[in-house]
Amino acid sequence: MKALEISALVRCKRDHRLAASNDEPHPITVCHTEDPPVVGCSLEPHLHPIPIDNERQNCWLTNPVASSDVATDNFLPEGSVLNDSHAPVILKAIKKIVKEWDTLGLYLGVKNEDLESIDFNSLHQINVCRKNMIIHWLKTGTATREKLIKALEDLERIDVAAKVKRLPKQ
Repeated sequence: MKALEISALVRCKRDHRLAASNDEPHPITVCHTEDPPVVGCSLEPHLHPIPIDNERQNCWLTNPVASSDVATDNFLPEGSVLNDSHAPVILKAIKKIVKEWDTLGLYLGVKNEDLESIDFNSLHQINVCRKNMIIHWLKTGTATREKLIKALEDLERIDVAAKVKRLPKQ
């Protein structure tokens, strides 16, 4: 399916496996070479796309969100190395990672001795530890969106991984 650029994120009416995915806007794919055009969900690309004509458009897409209403600092680029400027977006997305912040760090490739140092220097404050671990990981020069998603999935935090996947890819 060839994707077209669109100027809005949408809430689609598919039944997503994660209930939270039903409520948040996320990108869609549109194939204009089909007649009628078809729309696919970016969260569940394995599902067949839905033909979109005037009758079905309103039943599948609801409450479009203008791209001007989406903060540009909520982007997490796909396929490129992340840096310190991406920390706020990442930290917001992983705020539910509490006691397992250090295990996430291990899955991201942060050395255990660095995690212990972060914990000690942050006075064992979880929010500070999580932030310092992410900053440390971002400074390695190997941090990517895909690695973060894989680490969250390895941590079995599919809910948080899904949230990162829904972040716009700029």
